[in-house]
Amino acid sequence: MDSIIDEQSPSMLNRDKRLLEICNQLSIGFHVTIDDIEILRFDQGRVSEIYRIVFKNGKQPIVNDGSNQIPIQQLVIKLFRPDPPYNPYESKLNSLITGFERLGPRIYLTGDDYIVMEYIDAKAFSRQNDMDEKFVQLLASRLARFHSLQVPITKNSYKERYRYVFEGWADEKFWQKIYDESSIGMNALRKNKCHTIIDYNVRMECKFLREQIESIDPVIVFCHQDLNHSNIFIINDKQQMDIKFIDFDYSGYNLRGMDIGRYFADCEKFEQYSDEGIIGDEKMLRFIHYYLDENCHIYGQNYRHDPRNSSNTLLREGKLFVLFAQMIDILFCLWETITEPKHRDEYCIWAESRYKEYRQFKARIANENIFQ
Repeated sequence: MDSIIDEQSPSMLNRDKRLLEICNQLSIGFHVTIDDIEILRFDQGRVSEIYRIVFKNGKQPIVNDGSNQIPIQQLVIKLFRPDPPYNPYESKLNSLITGFERLGPRIYLTGDDYIVMEYIDAKAFSRQNDMDEKFVQLLASRLARFHSLQVPITKNSYKERYRYVFEGWADEKFWQKIYDESSIGMNALRKNKCHTIIDYNVRMECKFLREQIESIDPVIVFCHQDLNHSNIFIINDKQQMDIKFIDFDYSGYNLRGMDIGRYFADCEKFEQYSDEGIIGDEKMLRFIHYYLDENCHIYGQNYRHDPRNSSNTLLREGKLFVLFAQMIDILFCLWETITEPKHRDEYCIWAESRYKEYRQFKARIANENIFQ
């Protein structure tokens, strides 16, 4: 939920000044003062800050909305923090193209350290939507459209993502802080009785998982790469229901299973970091069939004739990337365990829950000819 910024600290006053400067670049002859805008904070994360701007006192900038010039009452500004762990140029390019194709918010303005985008009055995809056929079909078709995008960024760097996760993020120092006898991580694991992580070495599981992913005959598409439910927006106006995606900081070319597996891993969950179990094959195949149908609309019926695009192939690929999505969550929670003292126990328990689910799902698919 957004909140009104009323702090009068120097940093907040400087931030207000920066947001005001950006607003005054929106259209020729448009000018507002700080009294003409209301600033509401959406998110203040590690890599960016996101604000909703509401214009007051009859002031409305004129922006380009496709072929039309329209006045707008509100918008969203995303400010990049210095040295983010992704490429800001690619993030902006991803946002521009997805917005142009109506798969994400339309982009009104970009600068070196910011993006100005359309404000979308929408709700995040929910557990209830996961269980509603029409929403599942819509999401599958929109994801197929997203995967068909042609974005002018490097297409051969997908292995770098796995190298970053398994070598850069989870490096030697990371594992020492988790598994060394007197480390912060091990003390937290013992305190919270995280026996699964203690007894079944996560580092060895990462090695196994990486080998399995790198053995896939890759079908490379433009992927979101962070497709949790909070990044899927449902727009339900009087004219037509639609889905748009947000947050393209980590988007890039990768195996299509990256997004499909993430969706399956989170589907029908009450909580993201839990061991509630993974949906069954029937529900996975329902999503896959809708995804394949839309790809046939895009590429023609021959798309289905490629063995790599069969339902069974996509099901196997999706299941392997369920494990990858779970492992990303486990590593993130372990990272927070060793870096966030105030929430150490909470993240430690979440890591244990997710690893339990990982092992349960791995056991479920062990005899399905998925692993090499």
